[in-house]
Amino acid sequence: MQRVALLHQMKPDDASKTKLVYVPTASMAFSKDSTRKRGEQRRRNRYDAKQRMAALQDAYGLEAVMLNLDDPSLNAEETSKLLTENTAAIYVDGGNTFYLKQHMESSGFKDIIKKPLESGVVYMGASAGAICAGQSIGTA
Repeated sequence: MQRVALLHQMKPDDASKTKLVYVPTASMAFSKDSTRKRGEQRRRNRYDAKQRMAALQDAYGLEAVMLNLDDPSLNAEETSKLLTENTAAIYVDGGNTFYLKQHMESSGFKDIIKKPLESGVVYMGASAGAICAGQSIGTA
């Protein structure tokens, strides 16, 4: 409940803002050291991301939708629409900072996100998600 209050303090109340966009891309990077095959790693990463998204949905009381920036079928128009329509917050998860940065740039997310942030959408980042929000990823 305390997190929900914090989110509402960060932006004006707007009943139409009911969505949290969860970006798990950094956690989707393959591990070279894993004994699991890439397909197994991907399935496990997707499962873990769905669990984290459900926890965020419960914690913030917002409908959560997933946006994976390394999805090859992703297009800028759909991404822009997803980030602006009824969106209260964008949560970018942690993981591989370099993988996340690469996909933020190649998907156009880096430029698309500016408009929602200017309109009051809250950006939350964990680890890689926070680092990529800065001016440089030098700390990684």
